[in-house]
Amino acid sequence: MGHGGAGNIPVQTTCSESGITLQFGEHKGRLVMPARIQPPHGNNDQEWWPYNYNTAIYSDDGGRTWQGATGDFGVGAEQLRDGRVLGFDYRCLPIEGESGWYTLQRSLSVDDGRTFQKSTARVLVPEATGAMGHGPHVGPLFMRSLVQRNDGTLVGLFAGWLKSDTALCPYGRGRPYSRTYVCQSSRSTISI
Repeated sequence: MGHGGAGNIPVQTTCSESGITLQFGEHKGRLVMPARIQPPHGNNDQEWWPYNYNTAIYSDDGGRTWQGATGDFGVGAEQLRDGRVLGFDYRCLPIEGESGWYTLQRSLSVDDGRTFQKSTARVLVPEATGAMGHGPHVGPLFMRSLVQRNDGTLVGLFAGWLKSDTALCPYGRGRPYSRTYVCQSSRSTISI
């Protein structure tokens, strides 16, 4: 990966989340993982921020060579039993006027991780408030783990504080750390 050579796109995976191995379909065994496109030499100065963006990459030869996907799968993904790859972004945003409801970006691939389409998912966490990641957030954070159960429902790991929390857990030098909890989907929310 690194910064590539002539004609190559510089892709960084050093700070990316872990990827997945496809378990079903024509490309069973394909590795799919998030990556970050960066300007030359990985310059992350604010003036270069418009040129930094997330993407996904995939490999069909055990990681020896990689291809760029169109789009990205957020910070965590799972291949569903029907072959689709579903991922979610990190931040959940509150829905105005709908207490306990949050939106987060959802990524879906129907071609084994070659392309991803973005849409919005809704999450109900009635007791949730903000979270602490790299800074304070207004809603829960999706913590990169997603599993499909035998009955078709999804279970995702989230972090944040709850309305009933009276004391925050210390983390490091007084930085409050968020609580971690699991959310389960209903069958109706699986029809993506």
